[in-house]
Amino acid sequence: MNVIEPIRHCLSNLVTFTGRDSRTTFWIYTAFLVVLYFAVSWIYGLIVGGAMVLDGINAISSNPGSTNDAALADAIKTRMASTLVGTIWVNAIASLIATGLLVTAFVRRLHDSGKPGWIAGLAVALKLVGIGGGIASIPFVTAAFEKLDFAHPETMQADLQSLNSSPAVLMGMVSLLLVVVFGIMGSSDGHNRYGPEPADY
Repeated sequence: MNVIEPIRHCLSNLVTFTGRDSRTTFWIYTAFLVVLYFAVSWIYGLIVGGAMVLDGINAISSNPGSTNDAALADAIKTRMASTLVGTIWVNAIASLIATGLLVTAFVRRLHDSGKPGWIAGLAVALKLVGIGGGIASIPFVTAAFEKLDFAHPETMQADLQSLNSSPAVLMGMVSLLLVVVFGIMGSSDGHNRYGPEPADY
């Protein structure tokens, strides 16, 4: 099986909403996008994680022998809050890019199973609501870190957990479910109203 051809095919048809893509083509391309998404997240995590460690080292070395734990805790809380806010933005931007790169391939996959392309529009709309919900949570995340008490981290954990179950975030998850459910559907045999049977690489 050639894994490069499905990726090349989808990338060269980013604005082609007509025609059909096989399951194999769609899922190889989707796996490629998922790997890219997690690579970006991993690299960002390394960068901000390293910055957080350096901040801690600098805070300790700038006050050798100091027992001012409150100042150190405040510095850590500030860095954690900015890191999480940055993570939300990176996730939102990466999700927008991945959605844009996937939408036409999903439309063609829907066509291959005889389904209308508007289902992809519904998935995109739900994903945009989910991304918007993540961005809208930024003030709540910042507030949760401002009142963080390192002696009672379970309070902040409960606050952040409630953000993960917001309706907007759940709609983003429904979007992914639509892609999976319709993406695994079988192909129409032979020619259908959307065109001839697609090449399977």
